[in-house]
Amino acid sequence: MSPFFDDNGSAEVDCASFSGSVINGIMDGYMSPIVKKFLTTALIYLVLGLLAQAVSVFDGWLGFNPLAYTAIAATQQLFLLGWLTQLGLALVYDRWLSPPPGSATMVFVLFNIGLLLVLLGQPGLALLGGTWLGAAAAVGGLLQFIAGLLFAGQAWSALKKL
Repeated sequence: MSPFFDDNGSAEVDCASFSGSVINGIMDGYMSPIVKKFLTTALIYLVLGLLAQAVSVFDGWLGFNPLAYTAIAATQQLFLLGWLTQLGLALVYDRWLSPPPGSATMVFVLFNIGLLLVLLGQPGLALLGGTWLGAAAAVGGLLQFIAGLLFAGQAWSALKKL
């Protein structure tokens, strides 16, 4: 019996078998290296996002740093782009996409360099105004946009083949 269908073809999920196969797949090195990179980076950004959230909450309570409000924007970037988007990309690359060699790595590199530049540039923009840090945030946003276009192209190509 498969974990999803019984002998008659009706949908019946055997949760223990399904979760066990997923866990065994992870333990056996089932994920490709790029998926592991996306997943590992997503987990790092989750922890950093939780830390930024804690800073912004403590600042709201104690008011210890007038620039800590930039932690709110950083929290959004860390959670939405760092954690959730990279987790989603890891799952999509693992389950549905098989892009040409190097193109998933290009998405990973552009996306993460862009995110780091935005995270560096946002507080600098608040502190110093439109200096080079503002330009870093703008370039970071552009790199993220390019990474998104590359991913969308890969996904569109895969959808056309179905």
